[in-house]
Amino acid sequence: MNICEAPTVGDLIELLVERGLRVKDAHDAIARAIALAPPPARRPKKAAQPGMFGDDPPPAGGAPAAGKPRRVATTWPDGFMLSDDLGAFAQQRGFNDSEIRRMWERFRDRNISRGEKYVDWKAAWRTWVNNQVEFRSRDNAKHTGREQIDRRL
Repeated sequence: MNICEAPTVGDLIELLVERGLRVKDAHDAIARAIALAPPPARRPKKAAQPGMFGDDPPPAGGAPAAGKPRRVATTWPDGFMLSDDLGAFAQQRGFNDSEIRRMWERFRDRNISRGEKYVDWKAAWRTWVNNQVEFRSRDNAKHTGREQIDRRL
C-alpha cells in the first residue's frame, strides 16, 4: 500500500514503521504534517428553511422582519392580575377556584422573586398551568403505584 493510500492515521504509522521509521518518529511526522496543513475549507451555511409549522425562518442576523416590531421581554407587568380568561384556562384543565388562586400566587411570587422576563405573560401562565397538569398526573401515577403495592401486602 502506498503511504498516500493509508485510510487511517494508525495505518499510516504502521506503513512508516514498516519502512524503517520508529513509531515515535512516524507519529511526530504525522503530527507535524497535520499542524502545517491548511485548515479545511469551511462549508457555506445552509439557507434557513421554513419552520415545521410553515412559519418563516428568523431573519439573518437576528434582526426583526421588516414591518414587524420586535417584542421585548419584561419583568412582571404592573396590574397583571388573574383575569377571567386566565382562570378559565386553568378550569378547563381540571383545577378548582381555590387551586387556581393558589397556583396564581405561586406563579406571581416565583416570577417576581426571580425577576423573570417574558415577552408574553399570558403564555407564561398557560405554560405554568400546563406544567401543573403534567406534575399532577405524575404525582397521581406515583401514588397509584404505592397504593397498588400496599394492596398487595
